[in-house]
Amino acid sequence: MAAFLVSFVLILVGAVLAPPATAQIVCDICQEMQPGWDGYVVTSQESAVDCRPAKGAPGALKLPGDAGPWRGDARRVAAVAFGRLPAERANDPKAGAILEQMTVLLESETDAIVLGRVGQTERRVCLVRAGPEEAWVLVRLDVADLSRPAPSPKP
Repeated sequence: MAAFLVSFVLILVGAVLAPPATAQIVCDICQEMQPGWDGYVVTSQESAVDCRPAKGAPGALKLPGDAGPWRGDARRVAAVAFGRLPAERANDPKAGAILEQMTVLLESETDAIVLGRVGQTERRVCLVRAGPEEAWVLVRLDVADLSRPAPSPKP
């Protein structure tokens, strides 16, 4: 798993250096399976929102709670999306232990991918935004149950 993560991060480093104006990077990467998830049960929700969101676009995967400063922090948005952090506590500076469970795999001005793992459940959230001062919009949320092997394909 560590080798997969390292190689994935190296790929993403090249993506971060690409111009972030189109916010297309994350949508292309998130169509691929997360390294290490092959052979496990994975469920996904994909937003119908355009990968080039307009200013203030809400996205199709709704986040609970009111808009606030936390919506500009990819790790906090991921923690709320994963259900690890209640939206009403999203701005709480004491939420550090929860935020430590969130690993930012990619973050540019307009794209972010955050991975969170608790036990044998791993989640990946893919986010886009129109600019650095805008709120993150969820475009995809994947959940992998690493304790459940996927069923074998039928011949």
